[in-house]
Amino acid sequence: MSQELIRYIRENRGVYTNEAISRSLLDAGHDPAVIEAAWRVVEGDEVEASRAWDRSIVRTPSFWLTLLGYPAVLIGLAALVGYLGAPEYAGLILVAGLGIAGITALGLVIAQRRLAVAAGLGGALLLLVLIPFVLFVIVIGICLVSVARM
Repeated sequence: MSQELIRYIRENRGVYTNEAISRSLLDAGHDPAVIEAAWRVVEGDEVEASRAWDRSIVRTPSFWLTLLGYPAVLIGLAALVGYLGAPEYAGLILVAGLGIAGITALGLVIAQRRLAVAAGLGGALLLLVLIPFVLFVIVIGICLVSVARM
């Protein structure tokens, strides 16, 4: 397989469609099997680079600090407000914090900066929504079982 074909595909991939690049190479007289093999190499390299990038985000301290720290601070703040005698505002703080985290994560992803923080906020949002849902399902299940035994 020709390194020239691989280079040509990489250089033109962001400008032209895959079909246009393949058609251009076919029109230039290249073998369809060689063109297909070059595409597999280019796409395989991109998939591997994407996996390495995902692993590198998870290895950053800012990802883990955000993933674990944000829910801890948000839940701690809601608990503190509830403890200080304003339990009606504790839920409001939790919902507002979820909204702020969602907007922050979206802004960071759109800006393409601090992707580790954005990924951590996304994971924290998932945890803050998923854990109460799972606990709710467990409680409902326990209630249904206890009612059925009566």
